Amino acid sequence: MFFYTVMVVIISGGKRAIKNYFLEILIVSTTLSLTTWLISAYVSTELAGVLAGFTSSLCLITYWKLKELIYKKFAKEVAVSKSTLLTNKRDFLKAIIPYLILTTYIFISHFYSSLKLILTNVMVVRLPKYNFHLELLYSPGFALFLASIVTIGIYRLKMFQIKSCIIRTIQQVYPASMATIGFVAMSSVMQQSGMTDFIATNVAALLGSWFIIASPIIGAIGGFMSGSNSASNAMFSHFQSTMANKLHSSELLYATSQNVSASNMTMASPSRVALVASITKNSGNEGQLVRGILPISLTAMLIIIIFILCLNFFT
Repeated sequence: MFFYTVMVVIISGGKRAIKNYFLEILIVSTTLSLTTWLISAYVSTELAGVLAGFTSSLCLITYWKLKELIYKKFAKEVAVSKSTLLTNKRDFLKAIIPYLILTTYIFISHFYSSLKLILTNVMVVRLPKYNFHLELLYSPGFALFLASIVTIGIYRLKMFQIKSCIIRTIQQVYPASMATIGFVAMSSVMQQSGMTDFIATNVAALLGSWFIIASPIIGAIGGFMSGSNSASNAMFSHFQSTMANKLHSSELLYATSQNVSASNMTMASPSRVALVASITKNSGNEGQLVRGILPISLTAMLIIIIFILCLNFFT
């Protein structure tokens, strides 16, 4: 979190901005780290990112307000009309309400055991033959659906606008969905045919305990290729688990290595970069964007490897 916060400051304000905003960097990175850990550990992993972002933003705004009070800078501010302020507040509330509904639903459904019991036993899709079950009402997808319905009402979208949103969403989701399905299928075939166990046995014999260095690299390759953390985990998580068993190491450590490294490298994935370039109307500059983001991702990967080695040493 600290590294990425520093990089955001450098990109937006240059290297000199680090000195000017070092306290803000500490506030944001510390709040992001602690909130992400606390929410993941005690509430729900689905809410970790959104609540960590909200908390860090709130802390940063509070710090700025206190700084203004201390230095008495209110007199230097440019006057803004009340009508403009009211319009900005309304626009902000309209934008934030769907996120509040999403967050509140997931928080309540995961935090209250009685409600969780109901949601996990009503409208559950079960396919015993394929060892599959989906708790529709408990799934974050249902919370996203509710937020989307509320958004349609808030902005009073017309039917053609709703149709356009659905089409654009499918276009954006399709590549990642197909990649995830393909990697899940490939992982299942490798597992059932014995390929995963065979490869893990030979790699364990070749690398031994040094595989802990290769573990995050494997996750990173999956994230970079697929552009999806889910797809990378689907492809390599069973292999990582098998390696942990072969080397008599912690499965949790290898799972962490796989998940964090894959998540980190998805932002440098060509498919993600192409999507960003399309949204920001920068199509044709994908190569330049990848060259800009790849060194940041690789540096973060080095940090991950160092921390994984430290965790492995102490455990």
